[in-house]
Amino acid sequence: MKSWAGCAEGSGSHRRRGVCGAGLRVTPAGAYVYTEQDRQFIQKNIQLISVISIVGNLLLCLVVYPRIPLFLLSLLPASLGILWTTGVASYYPGEVNLISMSFIAILAVW
Repeated sequence: MKSWAGCAEGSGSHRRRGVCGAGLRVTPAGAYVYTEQDRQFIQKNIQLISVISIVGNLLLCLVVYPRIPLFLLSLLPASLGILWTTGVASYYPGEVNLISMSFIAILAVW
């Protein structure tokens, strides 16, 4: 959690009046805290699932393609599809976030 002290760094007027170190602490609570905790939880899970998905797909491709040049050649269409999807998504209004970027993995595997 974040906590804020009663004065800011370098504010001379607070230091002169003796307000700094008065013991006033503000701790966020309620919906803000739950939203931040949920965001961190979702971000951690998306990162974990992405790593597992990438490693699993690479292992599966190495089993299917016995030679490395064939494997690298098979990655070319998927790489171009990911680049194309990212480029198209960046031109649409709004923002590109982790959730919208996760659809690229679905499109690349499909």
